[in-house]
Amino acid sequence: MMIIIFFSLVPPLLVFTWLLVIRPYCLRNGQGYTPGITWFSTMWIDWQMGSEIAKAKGDRGMVVLSRIFVILGALFIFLPYLFMLLSVAVGALMFSMGF
Repeated sequence: MMIIIFFSLVPPLLVFTWLLVIRPYCLRNGQGYTPGITWFSTMWIDWQMGSEIAKAKGDRGMVVLSRIFVILGALFIFLPYLFMLLSVAVGALMFSMGF
């Protein structure tokens, strides 16, 4: 149940965080005018710019937000693969035990 909630809440959370926090932060600091080929690449470019700006300015709040943003994005992308690998490993273990 928690996995379903995670996968239904994370994408909108990432998009709204990008549109309402990261992108305006970049634009306020004179960056963020680089459009990517897709909205995801633009979001990633803005995240990198925002992270670099925050580190240069010493803005700890934005640095923390940038780290949370990238961790959630990575979990959203890699968590299905982790579950797939775990299911194969559990299946192989059960097969070797004779179940």
